[in-house]
Amino acid sequence: MVGLCLPPAARADLLVTGQGESLSGELSRIASGIVVFRTSMRGQMMMPVDEVRTLTTTGGDWAVTDRDGDVHIGQFTAEGLVVSGEGAKAGPIALSEVTDARLLPAARAAGSADAGPRWQASAGIGVRAHDGVDGILAPEARVGLRGADSRGSLDLDLRFNPEDSGAFPEYFRGGLELSGAREAEWAPFVQALVERDRNLALTARTDLTVGVRYQFDRTESHHLEAIAGFGGSYGVWDRDLIEARNVAVRDDRADRTDLNLHLELRYSRRLFGHADWDNRIYLRPSLTDADHFRAGASSSLRYPITDQLGLRLDMLLRYEPATVFEPIDSVDTSLGASIQFDF
Repeated sequence: MVGLCLPPAARADLLVTGQGESLSGELSRIASGIVVFRTSMRGQMMMPVDEVRTLTTTGGDWAVTDRDGDVHIGQFTAEGLVVSGEGAKAGPIALSEVTDARLLPAARAAGSADAGPRWQASAGIGVRAHDGVDGILAPEARVGLRGADSRGSLDLDLRFNPEDSGAFPEYFRGGLELSGAREAEWAPFVQALVERDRNLALTARTDLTVGVRYQFDRTESHHLEAIAGFGGSYGVWDRDLIEARNVAVRDDRADRTDLNLHLELRYSRRLFGHADWDNRIYLRPSLTDADHFRAGASSSLRYPITDQLGLRLDMLLRYEPATVFEPIDSVDTSLGASIQFDF
């Protein structure tokens, strides 16, 4: 006898459209009355729930919100949503009564265990407006990588000035974030930053933050979380460049060490048409210098082009009071567009 080992079968959900067409694939979610269904032949599809005749799911329970705002747990069948648990309704709930649905975490983790981590890679170009000794507009290139699985998530972001001005890179900013499982209410958080800005005579600065992330609210359509941590930074300034520019300096040190708090609020939301909007606001007050702090905000909008490709628009605003230059605060704003690839 010859044994044949086959991998576990993926979820095989079934959707029948109002025209009677049967589609086999995987139900991703239902958000604001829009069914998001993924197939191997057509990729990701979206259609109003009123245009779906029947929907059958396999492999897990769903948290479903009806038109009255009530939440039910159950599975979709050809007759409608069959509610499980104590006090369940005697009969199925009609699909037309469903406004939102998301797969429960336990079922989602089981379904994705064999698939491994999910990755997003992006690359794009934009423009950066910044103050300093030579406040100018400059091009900015951006490269990003994100990954997540049941154990945690990774986020890598690199920004730099692609022009060759004799001191390449004139501007560089790299960030790496590691966080615990996205489904957990509390999770550890680590962030490392490396920065260079010749416009402010900043040769290099490194930051390291360790803290926790707390989720206030997480659904398939929106997500709100806060981050609190403690960190430190070490920066080195080019004293020769400062003297050559003949400007007043805040102090005479060529290096600077700071201990600081890290306070951040993040909010994301799924918009109509399957676009994702993400907003982040952070504050880093210094614990060693009462007059010094850093703050910033970023927003991004991602809109899918295909099942794997998306267009991403980014805006970043950062502010820092006078560092070594007495009269100059550091303010820079970046606007850019990227192509994102999911794999």
